Amino acid sequence: MKKKILIAIISNRSAWSKHFSMSLVNLIHETRMKHNIEWINVSSCDVNYMRNRACLIAQAKGNEAREWNYDYIVMLDDDHIYPEDFINKFVDYDLPVVTGCTSQRTPPYKQTQYKQIKGIGMKDEENIVNPKETEGLVQIDASGPVGMCIKTEVLEKMKYPYFEQINLNNSPSIRGGDIQFCQQLKELEILLYLDSSVSFPHCAGDTLYADRGQVHYHP
Repeated sequence: MKKKILIAIISNRSAWSKHFSMSLVNLIHETRMKHNIEWINVSSCDVNYMRNRACLIAQAKGNEAREWNYDYIVMLDDDHIYPEDFINKFVDYDLPVVTGCTSQRTPPYKQTQYKQIKGIGMKDEENIVNPKETEGLVQIDASGPVGMCIKTEVLEKMKYPYFEQINLNNSPSIRGGDIQFCQQLKELEILLYLDSSVSFPHCAGDTLYADRGQVHYHP
């Protein structure tokens, strides 16, 4: 059965890179072969605001609600490269939330998927998920939302704002909106899965990209 999918591009740039743009065109074409999709650009100076706004649109809530109430939302940052078939693959899993592998765009280019959500030590080496491509679906606690395929029924169970930066225990430590989103998932006992076979290379300028903890030159 065809699903209704909103692809929300999180971007406030005046122009997208050729690497992102080419992957987006291929992704839209491939996804439309199996599902009904719309894509939008959500722009603001605050990334959490952009993500929250996209989630409201996906649920047909707020001032900019479309006619559709979508089955899924997929948010794409404009500094990554996306496999053309990943949305179709994630939807086929029929899971509440599925994501792929991503890395930091700056040295040391570590993976940004985590085994556990915690304050101190969140980004320690032993807490970073580094699966082999052949491991398939791996349950994790947290990841950035880049390429994350989220059933909109999940959002209905969550508190708004979905993405919100908070201070931890009234201390100087800060939890970003992406990790706070995953914390809500955890509290609701909604499982987050990582598909180790899928990665979203992170562009580190015009010539380099980070993928699975390694840096490469664009072809």
